[in-house]
Amino acid sequence: MGYDIQGTVEVKFTDGNFVVPQWWTRYPCMRAVTYEDGKPVVMRTLAETRDLINQDMLNGVWQDALRRHRRGTR
Repeated sequence: MGYDIQGTVEVKFTDGNFVVPQWWTRYPCMRAVTYEDGKPVVMRTLAETRDLINQDMLNGVWQDALRRHRRGTR
């Protein structure tokens, strides 16, 4: 299965415009400050945003594992 442009959104970061996956918009670090030409503007670089999303995903995996461990399920 390949990637296509459906499920993506163009976002203006402080270091330029980039197309990112649509699901990134669920993360608080992607909240748009404003819009320019219909594109959300995020006040971080693409690399900073990617790092924040990766860290949040990692934390979510650990939290889920701990919850499952406490419940005794896998």
